[in-house]
Amino acid sequence: MREATFTVLGLAAAAFPIAVLFALTSPGLGGGIHGDPVTVVALTGLFYIYSAFFTFLFGVPLFLLLRKLKLVRWWSSALAGAAVGIVVAKMIIPAGAAAEDHLEFLSLCALVGGVSALLFWVIWRRGVSAFVVGAL
Repeated sequence: MREATFTVLGLAAAAFPIAVLFALTSPGLGGGIHGDPVTVVALTGLFYIYSAFFTFLFGVPLFLLLRKLKLVRWWSSALAGAAVGIVVAKMIIPAGAAAEDHLEFLSLCALVGGVSALLFWVIWRRGVSAFVVGAL
C-alpha cells in the first residue's frame, strides 16, 4: 500500500515541471518568463491538467514495464522520461514542420521529461522498502 501511495504521489509531482515549462514558454497566452506572475501560475494550473494526463498515459505503462523488468533505476527513469518528453513534443509540433526548426523545443521537452521522471523516481523510492529497492 505504501508503494502504491508514493507511486501516485510521484506521478502527480512529475506532471508539475512539465506544466511550468509550458506556462513559461507561452508568451502568447500571457505567460512566458517576463509574463505576469498571476498569469503564469494560472497557466501552470491549466497546463497541469494536460501534463498530468500525459504523465499518467505514458508514465504508468512505462513504470509497470520497468518494474516488471526490475529496471526502475534513476537512469532508466530519466531516459524513459526524456523519451516521453520527445514523443509528446512531437505530438504538439505541427505535422508538416521541419524537425530542425523545433530542435530547441524537442531538447527542452526531453530535458524536462527526464527531470520529471527523476522527480517521480525520488518520490517512488521513498515508498519502497530497502529490501524491494535492492531486489529491483
